[in-house]
Amino acid sequence: MKKTLFTLNIDNYQPDITALTYPLMKMYAHKIGADFAVIDKRKLTLPGENMAGGFPGLEKFQIYELGKEMQNDWNIFIDPDALVHPDFFDPTAFLPKDTTAAYSSSDFVPIRFRADKYFMRDGRMIGKGNWFSVVSDWCLDYYHPLDDITLAEAQAMCFPMHDELTAPKPMSGYNMVEDMLVSRNIARYGLKHVLMPDILAKFGLNLNYINLGQIQTPQGMMNQFGGPLFHTYLPTPEQKVVQMQQQLKQWGIEINPKPIVIPGEIKETAAVEVKA
Repeated sequence: MKKTLFTLNIDNYQPDITALTYPLMKMYAHKIGADFAVIDKRKLTLPGENMAGGFPGLEKFQIYELGKEMQNDWNIFIDPDALVHPDFFDPTAFLPKDTTAAYSSSDFVPIRFRADKYFMRDGRMIGKGNWFSVVSDWCLDYYHPLDDITLAEAQAMCFPMHDELTAPKPMSGYNMVEDMLVSRNIARYGLKHVLMPDILAKFGLNLNYINLGQIQTPQGMMNQFGGPLFHTYLPTPEQKVVQMQQQLKQWGIEINPKPIVIPGEIKETAAVEVKA
């Protein structure tokens, strides 16, 4: 089974963040037997004044072609600002190839997007973020690039929620297009879709299985637990770095200046340039 773990780095995205995330991603790729690939060149958008056209999140949809070119059985995408705990499991060990997966939550489409004919025909109203995904070669339409409506029309379907409009790094229609497009592709192509908690529930487990140590409670000292991925999208980059450092400390993981030692060899694909 050939697997590739993709991430994104257009225009040298926040080196202070990727210095924290890349070592853990590479360790995870090694653990699950995946290549590690960074999408770092624009093929679907152009930089410039048109922020919708220049928004790098749409470059994630290169996976639609890259997955075929690399002959991947599985394509996993994780945003470059997401932390991966070394004890994160491999979803491809038990996810059927006819089913796509995201991490822990879905939005209700009519809250964030205008429902078009595909959403209404499908009826599930699954609204996705696009920071984590697991997609097999059977389901690459999850990342089917925009082709039947214009970018302006797609942007007009996006409506940030109140907390997104008032966040330190406010959202707008243009930087929601990638979320809308993934959600629309699930509906347009009738893709099966599950979340990590749905998968784990079949084994009598839940997503919060990482032991974070003990805390004082009214009932005495008790262990607290959390999930194996950490991602937040509304803070500024500077705020993210602080939050990520706090999360690493809570996990008991030190990345800098002490490097993480990865056993064996990480295979970094030559299809896209890998930046450490």
